[in-house]
Amino acid sequence: MTRRRPTITCRCCGKTGQHGAHGWIRSCYERWLKAGRPQEGPPPPMPLEEIRARSVQARRPCGPKAARMDDFVTVRLTRRRENGEPISIAEAAAAVGVSKRTAERYAAALKQQARR
Repeated sequence: MTRRRPTITCRCCGKTGQHGAHGWIRSCYERWLKAGRPQEGPPPPMPLEEIRARSVQARRPCGPKAARMDDFVTVRLTRRRENGEPISIAEAAAAVGVSKRTAERYAAALKQQARR
């Protein structure tokens, strides 16, 4: 059986939540730990706008999907081997900077669009 922590009003931020330590709620206590246990207490919470901006950056490290797909199509259609054959999907993926699996998905989407 796990021990249930009491609900308190935090001395740091004034919010109500589960007790972490030192009269702080769990989130303030964890911020304090991650900050290296500063003498002055936990740092202020990160603004919501900054949290949202970081999550958007994490989801799109390579740029918009449509732009990458356009780059893949251009590379796949324009680059040819010495004998005139188009380059492989893996070679096009390496040129654009996406994984082979992503390039395979792009190729499949292009085939579906061509059928319509």
